[in-house]
Amino acid sequence: CSDYPFTPCFTNGTTQCDETETNWNCTCNADNEKVCTDIDECGTVDDCDTNAQCTNTAGSFACTCNNGWNGTGVAGSCTNIDECQDGYDNCDRHASC
Repeated sequence: CSDYPFTPCFTNGTTQCDETETNWNCTCNADNEKVCTDIDECGTVDDCDTNAQCTNTAGSFACTCNNGWNGTGVAGSCTNIDECQDGYDNCDRHASC
């Protein structure tokens, strides 16, 4: 969680920050469940790629690349899929892709 200095987990010491491979999650400490409220990180601190969607989750958020893009969804990770090269196009056999 030290890699994410903007995480709201440490507010008033009511939460615990748990690191994941590409993100972090906040968990309410057992004695503070009544004062913990979710923060919509998608509107404030998400680091999703410009070609990704942010989904708010309880205590965190998730990034997912848009259709036609591939990657983890984190900033700089979404790359354009070349449907023609990969054979995923729906071009007619008499057309150029």
